[in-house]
Amino acid sequence: MARKQAKAQREKTRSDELGCAQRLTRSERDRRAFFAALINPPKPSGRLDRALAEHKRRIAR
Repeated sequence: MARKQAKAQREKTRSDELGCAQRLTRSERDRRAFFAALINPPKPSGRLDRALAEHKRRIAR
C-alpha cells in the first residue's frame, strides 16, 4: 500500500513539473509575440478604421 502511494506521489510530482515547464514555454512564446507586436504592430483592419471614424463622428457632435 505504501509503495502505491509513493508511486502515485512521484507521478503527481512529475506531472506537476511537466505542467510548469509547459506554462513557462507558453509564457516565453507569448512574451516574444507580445514584444514583436509592439515593435512591429500590424496595420489596423478596415473594421477598426471604420469603428474609429464612427467614434470620432459621434464625439465631434
